[in-house]
Amino acid sequence: LNWALAGAPYVACDIGGFKGQPSSKLLARWYQVGSFMPLMRIHSTRPEQPHWPWLYEDKEIMRQAMVQRYRLLPYHYSLAHRLFAQGDLFVRPLAMDFPDDPKVEDMTSQWMDGQILVSPVLSNDSRRNLPAQRSLASLRHGGGRDPGASP
Repeated sequence: LNWALAGAPYVACDIGGFKGQPSSKLLARWYQVGSFMPLMRIHSTRPEQPHWPWLYEDKEIMRQAMVQRYRLLPYHYSLAHRLFAQGDLFVRPLAMDFPDDPKVEDMTSQWMDGQILVSPVLSNDSRRNLPAQRSLASLRHGGGRDPGASP
């Protein structure tokens, strides 16, 4: 999020980590987070097992995250054009959309992806802190509302 605020909006994480062997569950969560980033990049070093879905127990969850990513491509292309034409960030901190909500001032574990509030599971005890006065629709991997639809 800080990179986007500093003028480099096309950022991503190295899904699976660049080095090391994540558990199947952690890698599946990483895929889900990556589907809502400007770039989705899966990495590993040569001595490690590649982080390809078909090599892991939770391959169906990872596949659903990639399907979700491709469903969102037209949406992301529209947001990228708006970024180019108007300078509007599409991945941005919640504080930009909810400046009067003190809960989101320093929040980096949730963000806006256009009009989608992304609230990933980052640990076993993850908690969602939804901004006040916001009507939200659920967008689930492999189902849910069309991201372009009105709530």
